Formats: sequence, structure tokens, C-alpha cells
Amino acid sequence: MHSTPVVVVFACSDEYVKYLSATMLSLLNTSSSERQYRIAVIEQNISIINKKKLKTLVNAFPNIGIEFVRAPAFLQNSLLDCGQSRISEETYYRVFIPWVLSFYDRAISIDCDMIITHDVAELFEIDLKDNLVGAVRDIVAEGEAADFKLGKWIYVERMLKLKRPYRIFNGGLTLLDLKRIRDSIALESVRALLCDHDFVAFDQDVFNRLYAGRCYEIDMAWNYIVLSTHQLVQCHNSAPEGIRRLYDKSAANIKAFHFLGAVKPWNNRQVPHSEQFWKYVSGSPFEEEIRRIPLNESKASDTGTGEGTFAWVLPVRSWRRLMVKFLLPCRGSPVERRFRRFLKWMRG
Repeated sequence: MHSTPVVVVFACSDEYVKYLSATMLSLLNTSSSERQYRIAVIEQNISIINKKKLKTLVNAFPNIGIEFVRAPAFLQNSLLDCGQSRISEETYYRVFIPWVLSFYDRAISIDCDMIITHDVAELFEIDLKDNLVGAVRDIVAEGEAADFKLGKWIYVERMLKLKRPYRIFNGGLTLLDLKRIRDSIALESVRALLCDHDFVAFDQDVFNRLYAGRCYEIDMAWNYIVLSTHQLVQCHNSAPEGIRRLYDKSAANIKAFHFLGAVKPWNNRQVPHSEQFWKYVSGSPFEEEIRRIPLNESKASDTGTGEGTFAWVLPVRSWRRLMVKFLLPCRGSPVERRFRRFLKWMRG
């Protein structure tokens, strides 16, 4: 048996833990009995009862352990210090995984809206070469950037500091060389980056800004984005031909499904590949709770983001929506401060 355990990390709230149970079950059922695994859940408010439910799932696998990691106090304070109260704690903590999990050298970070269909031990052993991280290119984000009508390219070049041709990585599933990241990037520089910028797709944008030029491209089969809405399909169609070919090719051997966006299998069963999620719900201790969630019976492909006319006028992650986010007040972030940041960013 391999001596180094496969470390998998999630960041989750008590509200989202029921969906995490399905992701975790898919991970457990595709694991190898010949390998040791360690699951770390970064959390702040998961109840004792729900922790016990997750532990019960893992205890059925003697070669797999689970631990719940509380975020350090300095991270909780810096979230407010930076005026980022609109960002969930769990999203914020994902940025700091290398420092929160300072006792590990390598880890796989997985979103709670994914279903794993292949043993992640194979992913864990990928040689990152001279890179700090590994990730899958984001066909949705690259499609948005390629569509000049959305104006996303301005944000990509000014805020993320990426140059054409864009290579934008999705943060849903990433392989992190934690030790090399800690050795290469100062914690304070990350905190300063967050305080000085208002990112749109927060943790993913930070990921792309921090690791630009130091990210190894992983097979798209490891993070297959499910095109659950008409908007996502449009992004796919707008993406450069090269990434579209890679995405379409990965559909033949999907190793992890990513249910990106607001339309999820638990609120709309018309979502493509939703059966992958529901087959693990039947073994979840949260099954009854999940099945009580109201369903939107409209066709997923006909919906946008669940925001109706608002999403049509201000598409998610569009230039128009970005402008509104900067100019309108939000909890914990004064209008004047946000507007000054915006002007500073526009000046380059």
C-alpha cells in the first residue's frame, strides 16, 4: 500500500453539508482499497450532528479518515478587514487552503457540487512539473472572454492580468502543491491582493491571478462542466475551437461532473447528468432533506441562472453586471471605497 495518503479538501457550511454528502459518497465509492485517503473539511459552523453523519459515511471505509478543520482566527478577521462581507466564509477559505492545511504538502480541492466517477488517487499522483497547481481550463469563462459583446475580456486583462490567448482555469477541482505554494507565495501578499481588488468569481479569479503561468493543465475529464442552462451552452459555443474540441473529447471518459451555476440537480431534475447526483442521494443520511427541496420543473436548458429578467439584463459575470457591482452599495463596503477602487482599476 502506498505510504503517502491522498488528501482531499472541501470547504463547506452547515447549509451545504447535505450536498457535500453526495459528493463525498461518490468519492468514497470510487476510491481504491489499496490506498489511504484523508478527507479534510474546512468549516466554521457545521453542527455536531451533521459532522457525525459525515463521519458515519467515512467509517464504512477503513482506509479513509476524515477531519474537520476550523479556519484560523486571523482569516476570519481579515475577511471583514478587507470589506469582503459579501463573500461566504467557505469561498474565502478556499483561497487559503495552503496555509489552513499547513500540515499537508499536497492536496486535491473539490467543490461540493461535483460528483466523482474515477479514483482521485490517479489525479493526486500527477507530475505538476515546475508548476504550483494543476487545474482544468474553464470553457465557460473562456467562452465569456471570447465574446466581445459581454466585455469580459476587459476584466480578464485588467484584473486577472491574463494575455491572449486566454487560458482561464476553473477552481472547482484543483491539485495543489501546498508546500511549494507556501514556499513561493507570502500569505500577506495574498491578503493584500484580496483587500485591493473586488473579484467577480472570487476564489476562481484569485486562483487565476495568483497562479498565472504556474498552473499545469489537467485533462478536462477531471472537471467536466455540465452545460445546464442556455447561457452556459452559449458560452461553450463562443469558446475558441481548441478548448471546445478538448471539452467534447472529454465527454467520452468523464471522471468528475461539475454542476456549475445556480441550476443544480437538487433543484431541477432536467439538468443533464443529474442521475449521477441522485444515485448517491439514496445512500446519503440527508436523503429525506434533499428530496424535500422544491424543484423547478422547467427545462434546465431553457433557464438562465434562475434570475429571470434580471439575468437577461445583467448576465452573470458580464461587463454590465460588473459595473453595477462596483457602483451599488453592499453590506460592509461603502460606495465611495468601491468607486475609488473601480477608478484605480480603470487607470490600470
